[in-house]
Amino acid sequence: MTETKRFIMLLNEIIKAIHRLQESIQQQTSPPSANNHQKTKHNDVQPPWLQPVLSAYKESMGKNQVNDERQYKVQRSIRNATWAAFGAVVVYALVTLGILRANKEAADAARDAAKAAQDEAVLAWRQLEGTMAAEVHLSTEIVQSPCCELQVAADNAGHRTAEDVTIHLVVTFQRLPSKETIGNPYHLSIGPRPLRPAMEEPDPISKQYSFPNLTQEFIEAATALRETVRVEGSWTYDNGFGRIISQPRCGSFLIGPWRSGDATRNTPPYPYSAGFWDCSVFDGQMREVRRTKRLTEEEWKKQRQK
Repeated sequence: MTETKRFIMLLNEIIKAIHRLQESIQQQTSPPSANNHQKTKHNDVQPPWLQPVLSAYKESMGKNQVNDERQYKVQRSIRNATWAAFGAVVVYALVTLGILRANKEAADAARDAAKAAQDEAVLAWRQLEGTMAAEVHLSTEIVQSPCCELQVAADNAGHRTAEDVTIHLVVTFQRLPSKETIGNPYHLSIGPRPLRPAMEEPDPISKQYSFPNLTQEFIEAATALRETVRVEGSWTYDNGFGRIISQPRCGSFLIGPWRSGDATRNTPPYPYSAGFWDCSVFDGQMREVRRTKRLTEEEWKKQRQK
């Protein structure tokens, strides 16, 4: 296509040069007359071979113009299609983002609602657990009539059945105030077993144990604050809501404090209580029992001397 255009352009220049040559010859050789004017007009006639060339040139230029217009239309169509595709992509992206955003907002709302419902359910469950859960209490005491046994009892003060109630205790006899161990310790185990609420339980946990050291002589030594028995261990249970509760236990036996006597009735001082005190306060309580025992005995002597 490029070589053809160059050939046509060259041919056009040749035609223009021929026209200029004809005009120059006419101006130099022909005087101004009617005959010459007619000859000049006759000489202006294009040679026979020139018209086909010009027609071919014009046809070629027309075809080129048509091709250029066609290419322009094609390019414009491609450009319009490209912009249309780009616009469609933008619209699709915006729609997609809108859908994703709406889905995210819906998902966030659903998640928040689920979390709120879960929190409410957990709160309601905890409130129910706080008012209805099983609550097992353990107690120990020395039964002196008949003498003498260690009683271990457990009751459920809650409203749900306690599952897998298990008790492990170590019983140790000690001298006071040194707390030196007397003999070997004894190990006690109860359970696991269920324990229904106290109002419904037909078979509560209540066991009594005898020990060689637990005799009337021990009671007298404990009254004189020379000996004690220490019970230490723990109990565990399921509170009926799937929560495992574990409670420690440590207590030492103490007889006292003491109450003043009455000489007029010949009633000497006597201890008005006996039981297990928590190990953390036992030493202080033992000092208080010693003080009240001493004061009541001194007061008893004074009353007797009157």
